[in-house]
Amino acid sequence: MALGVAALLTAACSDAGQAPTTRDSVVFAWEAHCLVFLDETAALPISRPDRVRFGEVLAGALRPLMQRVYGENPLPIEDPALSEALERLQTGAASPDDLWAIDELGDMLVAAGAATCADLGRNLTAMPAPPAFAWDIPPETHIDSTFPAGTADEACDIFILTVNSWLDEIALGAEFGPSLAAATDALIADLEALGYGFGLGLLRRASEGWATLPWAAAAEAVRAPLEGAASALAAAAPRCEELGEALHHVPDPEATTTTVGDPGVYWDFNCRTAPPEQRTSDSSMPLALTPHPVVAGSVAALEVGARSGRTEDATGSWARWECWNGSNWVTTHLLEFGWDYGGQVVPGEPGVTWTIAGVGLWKPNTFWVTIPNVPPGWFRLVVEGGCYLAVEVVESG
Repeated sequence: MALGVAALLTAACSDAGQAPTTRDSVVFAWEAHCLVFLDETAALPISRPDRVRFGEVLAGALRPLMQRVYGENPLPIEDPALSEALERLQTGAASPDDLWAIDELGDMLVAAGAATCADLGRNLTAMPAPPAFAWDIPPETHIDSTFPAGTADEACDIFILTVNSWLDEIALGAEFGPSLAAATDALIADLEALGYGFGLGLLRRASEGWATLPWAAAAEAVRAPLEGAASALAAAAPRCEELGEALHHVPDPEATTTTVGDPGVYWDFNCRTAPPEQRTSDSSMPLALTPHPVVAGSVAALEVGARSGRTEDATGSWARWECWNGSNWVTTHLLEFGWDYGGQVVPGEPGVTWTIAGVGLWKPNTFWVTIPNVPPGWFRLVVEGGCYLAVEVVESG
C-alpha cells in the first residue's frame, strides 16, 4: 500500500466511533477508504482463469469499505438489487454481472462529495467469466451382480450399482450426464435382447433427460419415467422395481480404523473379480478356509495339511493373497499366520517384489488369517509350494 494512502486511512480511522464534526471530515474518510480499495485491487490481474481466487481477493479488498458503508453513519442504499450484489461481492460469491455495484457505489460517494471515489471500479473490468459447462468422466466401475447371469434382474442390478457408484461424485458437483445416458441405453439393449418390450420407452425418456440436462434438473426430469419403467418391469424382474435407487444419494459411511491394509491396493493392481474359469483351487496338500465365503476384514481359519506320506512337514508363516488383473494372477498382500487371532496384512505395490522374514511352522495345523480389505469378488490364497485356494469375498469390510 502506498504511504500516502496508508496515512489517509490512518487519519480516517483515528476518529472511529466518533461522529464527524464537519462535512469535510466525512468526505475525507470516504476518500481514504476508496483510495485503499483502489490500491488493493490494483494488484488484480487483467486476465485470470482462477475466478474463485479473483473473487476472494476482491472480497478482502472491499470489506473495509463496506464496514464503513454499513457503519455508524451508514450510506443509504435503497436499491435491493444493489444491496444484494454488494453482499455477493463481499462474500466472494459474485459473478461478473455484479461488478456494476462497485461503479454504482462510487457514483453514490461522488454525489456525497467524495470525488476520489469516481474511479472505484476501474481495476475490476476483467473479472473472469464463470467456467463453461462441461461434462465430467465418471470413475471406472467394476460391477459383479449376484443375480443370475443373462436375466433382467442382473441387467437392472448392474445399472443400479453402476449409477450408485457415481453418486458420491455427483453429490460433490460432478456432471456425468452422457455416461448416465449410456448406462441407461445399455440397460435398454440388455432388456431388448431378453425379449422385454414394456417400460423401454420410459427408459428412453430417462436417457434423453440425462444426456441433455445437468444432474439437478435431470434428476427431476427422469424421476417419473424411471419409476414408471420400474413399475412396468417389476412383475417380471423384482430387482428392476428398485430402478429409482439410481436417483437417491446415500453418502458412503465414514471409514472405520482397521489393520487390514490399504483398500486402494485393489485398484493399484488393476484387479477385478476372477472369471469363472479361474475360480479354481489346486493343492498337493489339504487346504481349507473356514468360513467360506468370507467378508473383507474378517478373520478365517486356514487349515494347512501335510503332504501325503509325510509325517513331519513345515510351511512358511505367511500366505500370499492374489487377484486377477484380466490376464494374470498378481500378489497384492501378504497374510501373516496367527495362532489365536488373524495376523497382520501387509499390502504391496505394483512392480515391487517384497518379502517378509518368517519362520517355518509345522503342519498339519490350523492358522488364523485376516482377509484383506478388498471389494467383493473372487481371489486366490497361495501357500508355500504354489498350492492355492479360490476364495470368494461376498461383502466389503
